[in-house]
Amino acid sequence: ALWEDQSGMDNDAVDSGLSNVDNPVKENNYLKFRGDEGLKVPFNGLGINGENITIFAVLEPFQGTWFRSIIAQYPGTNTDSWGLGWINSNNLGFYGRQRTGNSNNTKTEDIMTSYSSGEKMILSSQSTASNYQIRKYVINSNTTIKDSKSVNPSLDFLHDSKELTIGYHNLGDSSYANMNLYEILLFNRVLSEEELDTIYDQLKVKYE
Repeated sequence: ALWEDQSGMDNDAVDSGLSNVDNPVKENNYLKFRGDEGLKVPFNGLGINGENITIFAVLEPFQGTWFRSIIAQYPGTNTDSWGLGWINSNNLGFYGRQRTGNSNNTKTEDIMTSYSSGEKMILSSQSTASNYQIRKYVINSNTTIKDSKSVNPSLDFLHDSKELTIGYHNLGDSSYANMNLYEILLFNRVLSEEELDTIYDQLKVKYE
């Protein structure tokens, strides 16, 4: 496996299997995504539900635009999906979408945070049925930015057993991320503020 699942559930990240798409380059302690790499993670009892999900990512993002993903569950165009990644040019965030009829309707307002290209950060996103938040900690400058928004309607549609993707959105060669990715933590529940702070402190020590 290119990236090992440490949970014991054997959801190792493997080659995307798409033509003309490379695997990320392995560096000392991270994977280097150069804009044409992607990994997929098979679904194996992850129990993901959009109402209750917490994501941590340690990365150095470089310039990107809409639909470049750190991690996503996006099986195809106009399908139920969520993603953590680029919400806009040089803005990172979380979104949820639900397909209804023949259109792909936004079910959450995009929540985002700006960044400087190449700055090493810990990015977290957490959603419930009524609220979701994003927090960014910039390692080199020891600064934290936190934002949250209400969700209406809820994200309870995000529970399909679709595989996850890392570094891309399964939309083709134009939607691949450019980043150095150190670690992803994915929880199928909402963490308390105390738990969030504990994980942040542990990741700070590990990557500072």
